[in-house]
Amino acid sequence: MNAIRAFLEPYLIQIKPYLWVIKWVLRALVVAAVFIGGCQYGKSGIEKKQAKAEVAEAKETVRIVYRQGAVTEKVVTKYVDRVRTIRIKGDEIIKEVPVYVTPENDAACTVNAGFVRLWNDANQGEVSDAASGADAAPAEVSLSDIGRQKAAEAKLHRETEAQLEALQEWVREQAEVK
Repeated sequence: MNAIRAFLEPYLIQIKPYLWVIKWVLRALVVAAVFIGGCQYGKSGIEKKQAKAEVAEAKETVRIVYRQGAVTEKVVTKYVDRVRTIRIKGDEIIKEVPVYVTPENDAACTVNAGFVRLWNDANQGEVSDAASGADAAPAEVSLSDIGRQKAAEAKLHRETEAQLEALQEWVREQAEVK
């Protein structure tokens, strides 16, 4: 140890006037090291908290998506069953038209071209032109044709109504999922 001191003694004499500067530089380095270490420790703590929050958010998202899927499955199953029932009943009604509108009824009731034009325009959302003499002529449409068409349109209307109700139910239930 004495040998080291003897070796460094000439240099220490030269450094002695600057010793206070060296002490302040060393103190500043220690403060900087502590500050940087604290920042790194704080940063790692924040990153851990952020990662935990992201994992919790992902778990919550998965839970919500699962519940939304369950709502969708329930509503679609209910809708499909209801539409199946509507179609079966609608087809039965269409098959019953000849029972209620017989060939004799078809023969006794002439449907004029004006009625057919009005019917078609109404189905397209159009306003018919003024009636003309050609409208009085008999059309090739029978009363039973009109009965079948009305039953088919009523079936389609009920299917659309069921679809809208299912969509409204789905929207309401999706909004309730939390």
